[in-house]
Amino acid sequence: MPDSRTGGRWEEGYKERVGRIAPAPPLASAQISLDDLFNQLNHESMAADRTIEEIILRQDFGRLLYEVRLSGQQAPSAILIDALTNERLSPLSPDLAGMIARQYIKTDSQITNITMEQYVSHNTMINLEAIRVNFGEPGPAAIILDRHTGRILEDESPWRQVHFLVKQSHQLNFFGFNKTLLNIPGLAILIMSLSGLWLWRLQVVREQRARQKTSHSEYQYPRTTRQS
Repeated sequence: MPDSRTGGRWEEGYKERVGRIAPAPPLASAQISLDDLFNQLNHESMAADRTIEEIILRQDFGRLLYEVRLSGQQAPSAILIDALTNERLSPLSPDLAGMIARQYIKTDSQITNITMEQYVSHNTMINLEAIRVNFGEPGPAAIILDRHTGRILEDESPWRQVHFLVKQSHQLNFFGFNKTLLNIPGLAILIMSLSGLWLWRLQVVREQRARQKTSHSEYQYPRTTRQS
């Protein structure tokens, strides 16, 4: 059964790096300043309706990176730039995606194939451009990465897929209904509960009225005596 210490997952290490890549350079070693980065991005062919929303300096897969997040729903949602060499890394190439994905795999499994896909998050239902890296034996798994940020979106394994299917069946969350099927019986139960309370209240009112009528009919008026 899932362990509460692992967030209800079937296995430990979900979406965790296992240290197969050398540590990234320190944050203070960034060679590209924010001013240079802004100038570079403003000279690139960005759509007129896209603006820079946020810039994050972070460490990942042994490199120091600028993650530039863009506003709007159109792709790309972000741009990834090496903070030391000024190399643009997004969208991820298959070789780079394979290197990033390997840091989440504990075993020495070999990459079987790498594919591009549209990934829909189970929690937010947002459609993202992703790249899937599949690993074979001895530890079959699939790592799904955001093509534009390199961040991990999903860490799939056979046991986790079973766990996900069990959770979906408990929530009646199938065919994109997003728990709507679970809400239908819940709504029916709510209606039945409210209608039951209304009928109970109606019965109480009727009994009170019946008792009042009975008390009036049994009331004895006092007799008066006529004096001669």
